[in-house]
Amino acid sequence: MKKFTLISFIVCLSFNFLNAQFYIFSVENDTYVPLEKSISITNNEIWNELNFSIPIGFDFPFYDKLIDSLHANEGSSFLIDNLDLDQDTIVFSAVIPILGEFIDLGFLEGESLSEISYLVEGESGNRICKIEWRNVGFASEIINGTGASSINIQIWLHESDGRIEFRYGESQFDNPFDINNASILIGIVGNFNDITETFDEFILLDGDPAKPSVFYLDEYQYDNYSEFSLDSFPPAGTVYTFRRSVVSTEDIRQLSSEFEIQPNPALDFISLKTKNDINSIQSVSIYNSTGALVKIVESDYDLIKVSDLNPGMYHLSILTDQGFATKRFVKM
Repeated sequence: MKKFTLISFIVCLSFNFLNAQFYIFSVENDTYVPLEKSISITNNEIWNELNFSIPIGFDFPFYDKLIDSLHANEGSSFLIDNLDLDQDTIVFSAVIPILGEFIDLGFLEGESLSEISYLVEGESGNRICKIEWRNVGFASEIINGTGASSINIQIWLHESDGRIEFRYGESQFDNPFDINNASILIGIVGNFNDITETFDEFILLDGDPAKPSVFYLDEYQYDNYSEFSLDSFPPAGTVYTFRRSVVSTEDIRQLSSEFEIQPNPALDFISLKTKNDINSIQSVSIYNSTGALVKIVESDYDLIKVSDLNPGMYHLSILTDQGFATKRFVKM
């Protein structure tokens, strides 16, 4: 499964304004609590490039499938695979709390210092599968002798509503520029086709880990994957949540009809008006006519500066509590 690391992150930003959005992202904060009485995968044994499967304990909806297990990809990413033997095609989905190759912190000393474990809690219908990497290191540092960074991460899968949570605990970085080429890549991907290099959805986070920008990648362009990286590892207590929200083209159009841009055409500023509470808006992304992102706005939606934009047609992607809306305006 090394191929996932090599091909699936060769991407660059573009946006299809009427694509359905399967997951909506949000950030919360909660106290990180290490798992207790969990089932150990490592069993106090020294490990490196560990591949393993974890039973979820219930049928979990992920994109168009119901899955009952997750398969580790030599590190922190989990894959859901479907091999088409007739066409030699691998179609996979993945949850990526951080892209990196983990290793036991005690690998060189001959004593296990890191553990991977899981447990399932709750009653039927409300169960949660919890998976934890406790005090794990990065192979690039340990093997090269350049540091001994350690992080704590949990993935929670909720039976009740299919949401996915990435929970981050205490971390220590001795040499952050030696970890995965200094990129902190976090996100999820649905149904990546190894041959056609297409997918249902590809979400990556970027920028400030306390309030990251969310990018829904387009499948037609691939380049410069390092553009999508958090500035630093999420601080302890950070919870990244991906909630299922299958939105049809008609849903997007209906939500878009509730917004209005004034004036249009515009010269210096535009005002985003809505029939609903403007507080439901989480962010506004502005794209030019070629699909390139030119600006992200996260406040003051009633007075958005556009005087710094070149004349032409622009698209607004409006992320709300209910999903995405899109609008167009002309900059004079």
